[in-house]
Amino acid sequence: MTGTQKSTRKKFSIVFTVALICLMAAAITPGVMGASTVSLGTAGNYVILAKSGITTTGTTMITGNIGVSPIASGAITGFGLIKDSSNQFSTSSLVVGRVYAADYASPTPAILTTAVSNMETAYTDAAGRAGPDATELYAGNLGGRTLAPGLYKWSTGVLIPASTALTLDAKGNGDAVWIFQLAGDLTMNSASQVVLINGAKAENVYWQIAGGTGVTLEAGVHAEGTILAAKAITMKSGASLHGRALAQTAVTLIANAVTAPTPAPAQTTAPTTAQTAATTPASAGTTPTTTVQTAAPTVSTGTRTPVATQTTATLAQTSQPTSLPTTKSPVPVWVPVTAVIGALLVMAVLSCRSGKNS
Repeated sequence: MTGTQKSTRKKFSIVFTVALICLMAAAITPGVMGASTVSLGTAGNYVILAKSGITTTGTTMITGNIGVSPIASGAITGFGLIKDSSNQFSTSSLVVGRVYAADYASPTPAILTTAVSNMETAYTDAAGRAGPDATELYAGNLGGRTLAPGLYKWSTGVLIPASTALTLDAKGNGDAVWIFQLAGDLTMNSASQVVLINGAKAENVYWQIAGGTGVTLEAGVHAEGTILAAKAITMKSGASLHGRALAQTAVTLIANAVTAPTPAPAQTTAPTTAQTAATTPASAGTTPTTTVQTAAPTVSTGTRTPVATQTTATLAQTSQPTSLPTTKSPVPVWVPVTAVIGALLVMAVLSCRSGKNS
């Protein structure tokens, strides 16, 4: 073997040894390749979905569809439901969207059964994600903290104390994902909030809550993301959620604002994403007009100051979707990385063999 061939072989060995070390480090370092989204299936067609009921008192305003199953419509209280002539859904002055229940006319019961099943599957998916970026972070007290995208796990509950903020920083990556796995409950004390910055999106934030109580959002709280709760979700007076409340028991509301992070699939013309809204009843033969108030909470010395604007949108209602969304979760980063490194390794081996045979 000539000196040039030996030098070439040595360079290949060095380069690909480094590449292998990098790949192995990425494989054993939790979260280094980034988390992928949790598929909600048809549960994503609802801003609130519960198995045993949805109740409200006060001036609650919801932007998006809500539904209950297997419980019947009698478990949806405080909304003043008006059943559509098709008997497939109801409307409410408190809901910019539609209200569905398991005892409504076909195909609603079957659609809801699928949605609830998808909700349970999403919960299991989120709970089963392995390789957390951090465990027991800050002993579960997230007040005043800023978290990068990733998978976070606690064997207890999580608390965001009163008048503090948890900030989720996407660092300019609009596809950044956060998954929070809690064996206990999630409690946000009064006037606390979750804040999204630098491209973070509510639809990419997932709270998987296994606690026996579930989720409690105290008065004046603002939360972001999809809440997947094994038990109840309770929102106290004036609390708001930009995301989805998906509970395997009940959802309780007291003068709250709940807004889907993306337009509800069941609406052809979606109202502006909102914190609050008010619907003007339609007269016979006309389309109801909805006034929507959008609000973006801001952080100022630990308190939340809403900045609101008024928008008017026309609510157009169509039939409920009957099939799963066709969108797919992003391909994990490690797939193309592994393919490229594998191809380079093959090239290195072939080159070395060629040099040896010369």
